[in-house]
Amino acid sequence: MTWRISNFDAYDAPYVLSQVKAIEWLTKAYELTQKRDASQINKILSKFSAKPSQVEKRRHFIPDFSHLRWEDMLVFNLGDNPYGQGLEKRVQFFQKTAIEIMKQFYQNDTAGPDEIIHVTCTGYVSPSAPYHILEQNKWHKSTLVTQLYHMGCFAAIPALRLAHRQGAQDVPRKQIDIVHTELCSLYFNPMLFTPEQIVVQSLFADGAIKYSVSHNKTNDDIPGFTLENLKEEIVPDSLGDMTWLTTDHGFHMTLSREVPSKIKSRIRAFTLELLGDHDSGKVIFAIHPGGPKIIETIAHELELSPWQYVHSQQVLKNYGNMSSATLPYIWKTILDDSEVPFGTRVLSMAFGPGLTLCGALMRKT
Repeated sequence: MTWRISNFDAYDAPYVLSQVKAIEWLTKAYELTQKRDASQINKILSKFSAKPSQVEKRRHFIPDFSHLRWEDMLVFNLGDNPYGQGLEKRVQFFQKTAIEIMKQFYQNDTAGPDEIIHVTCTGYVSPSAPYHILEQNKWHKSTLVTQLYHMGCFAAIPALRLAHRQGAQDVPRKQIDIVHTELCSLYFNPMLFTPEQIVVQSLFADGAIKYSVSHNKTNDDIPGFTLENLKEEIVPDSLGDMTWLTTDHGFHMTLSREVPSKIKSRIRAFTLELLGDHDSGKVIFAIHPGGPKIIETIAHELELSPWQYVHSQQVLKNYGNMSSATLPYIWKTILDDSEVPFGTRVLSMAFGPGLTLCGALMRKT
């Protein structure tokens, strides 16, 4: 049975912030919470932050980063509390925004998909946002909901795996929608002024995207990708190298310096196993940009030409790291690129806690 991925619909967050302005905002925030000189803070931020040449701008659903009126902040009211709002307020904002995004995605649909898989690692409320759409559109009997939460940046690949398995049941589902709603910027913690956290705060952003997984002739006339292979594995001795934890003030990410080298240790064999007999020199690589160094490390290790990973760099530069939504944004960029001919194979790879390596091989059709 042939499985296709199509109907990409991205929802760009409304507040756009250049990386230069983002560093200025972070400097002011850390001035308040760290009680240190602005020039000293800026020097440290400049050393450890993602450079504007790598991440030119990012987008946010929360308006706080667009001004410095701390008393008017929804979450980062640092004049009153150096931590900002607690987890409850942040998740409330997430839920309100996720429902608005879902309504936008399905505003013109009279019939729902067979299933909606909701993917996020940045907010959990039950009933979740898809249930509000089922209630609004009266899809009570026709559409199921599955929640794929807290997996992290690599979750788009398990979402494809889940959709494939759901569609192969005794009563197959013709169309399964996957919807990502990621609001990473909700979880900035201004009390943490470490190199690790500066990297995180200068890299992550918000994004939302929807796409469909269907089989046989469903959506066959719409440009998309044909799924050919999926692969996942855990890197040994790496459990502590990437974490996504719940704290009193939000979610907290940790990244060790060993992540690029541990990915490098397995990436060549992983890629060859995923590719099978196909020539890697003719393949586009959709690399989840966990950071500029991740893309550079993989490109060097696999001896890739710049044209093979330029779409990953473009998404990183224009959007930053949107967690699980990033890889689908790269897929959409490749699909929209007229210079990538139909029939071209795309090898996707993403990484997350575990340390998990996830990959998919698909063909532009």
